[in-house]
Amino acid sequence: MFLKQSRCFSFTTFVPGVVDFDFATHNILINKFKNGCNYMRYDLNVPFVEKDQAKQLGARWDQFRKTWYCEAMTDELRRWYSGPTDTLPPPPEEYKDSAGNKYLTVPQVNLLIANALTAQVFTDLLVVGEVTNYGGNTSGSNCYFSIKDSNNTSLLNCMMSTSIIPRNYVFKAGNKVLLKGDFRYYSPNGSAKLIVKRIEDAGEGEAARKKLELRLKLEGEGLFDPARKKAIPKHPNLIGIITSKDGKAIRDIEKISTSRNPYIRRVLYHVNVQGQHAVPSILNAIKVMDNYGCDVLIIGRGGGSDEELKAYDDESIVRAVAQARTPIISAVGHEGNEPILNYVADLIASTPSDAAALAVPDIMTEVNKVIFLKRELGTNMRNLVLRRQESLRALYAVMEKNAPETRLKEKTQNLTKLSDNLRQLMTTRFNDKVTRYKLLATELNGLSPTAKLINGFGYISKGDKPVTSITQIQPGDSINIKIHDGDLEATVNKIIGGNNNG
Repeated sequence: MFLKQSRCFSFTTFVPGVVDFDFATHNILINKFKNGCNYMRYDLNVPFVEKDQAKQLGARWDQFRKTWYCEAMTDELRRWYSGPTDTLPPPPEEYKDSAGNKYLTVPQVNLLIANALTAQVFTDLLVVGEVTNYGGNTSGSNCYFSIKDSNNTSLLNCMMSTSIIPRNYVFKAGNKVLLKGDFRYYSPNGSAKLIVKRIEDAGEGEAARKKLELRLKLEGEGLFDPARKKAIPKHPNLIGIITSKDGKAIRDIEKISTSRNPYIRRVLYHVNVQGQHAVPSILNAIKVMDNYGCDVLIIGRGGGSDEELKAYDDESIVRAVAQARTPIISAVGHEGNEPILNYVADLIASTPSDAAALAVPDIMTEVNKVIFLKRELGTNMRNLVLRRQESLRALYAVMEKNAPETRLKEKTQNLTKLSDNLRQLMTTRFNDKVTRYKLLATELNGLSPTAKLINGFGYISKGDKPVTSITQIQPGDSINIKIHDGDLEATVNKIIGGNNNG
């Protein structure tokens, strides 16, 4: 399973630069090839009787293809090469010292080291150590980490296939592990690793235990209480940065903060971020910068192993951060690094770049926010003015309606209307009364004795009393007869009717 020639490469095949090819290192080759790493391979026709000589000169045996090959062509190996000459590198220039000793090229030195490490003593090594500098499964099939001794004095890089990790085993930094593996030297880039073939848990590491004890002690004193953490200002004027002037962290902070707000002021206090002088350097920086007048401080550095970050687990630094008056952002390492400083800091950033983004507001976001608020304020003001104008018009209408002149005019109009209505009503009533009077007069006139007298009737009276019966009169009595145009004086000569027949 070799990678064949591609258009973008001028060489035939690619193999890892290891002494003995195995499946684990083959996975490394595949991953590195995908990432664009170039590995040269030259196939050699080595006779069986010359194999030992070829091996001493740097040739390798490919157990899968059953052929010999080399990764760096030398003058000694050229005699066994029969491939295309256009892929061969030009013969290197030879340099000699005054005594005639030949200078070796870099590939030649790397091959000498790789040949020296083919001894049996570098295979199936049993190593115990504490896991550090572990960033998780970064390549899919393999993971990379280091192991250290409990005194933090030595470090060994390791590579392990994820397939050999025991089921339900939580592999993380701080674990103490028992490893079995082969030590491999990669001649193309001059790096060395322990290729782990077996891993066993040996319990918690001493360094991890001490770190946990310190963290629990400080937590018990209330140094990590969220109630004591200070708020990070939204619009700082001056940002203090405590890191190395030569590290990548300050460049990342400068890049991000400048892109977000080029007008904000920044001040750097250069410190040692690792080594024996790191703790006093960082401790002094915290005290100085806390009195400098900064609005917020960023304490940070790039990622690294636990040994490289151990200054940020120091008790004196943690207590100095807890006592600081200035809000502090912890930006130590990358995701996966967890120094004790993170627990006491007022805000935790996963990287220095993230710390810059948290500390420095994006000026364009703020500008756009101001523009939006200005537009919203203008809209609200216009709507408010319109509502007030409508209210004013409504109040003016009410005032105009209730004004004395308007009320007097309305009362005058109502009075005129009532007067007209009364006049009309009185006229109607008067006419009704006149008509009624006429009707009654006509009716009364029809019932009046005088009216009857006109028709030949008369009113007979004797003395002052009306004569209503013949019994009231005797012959010879004087009576008065009233007719319509005067009175008649008469004497009764004879009474007809009744009991008087005379």
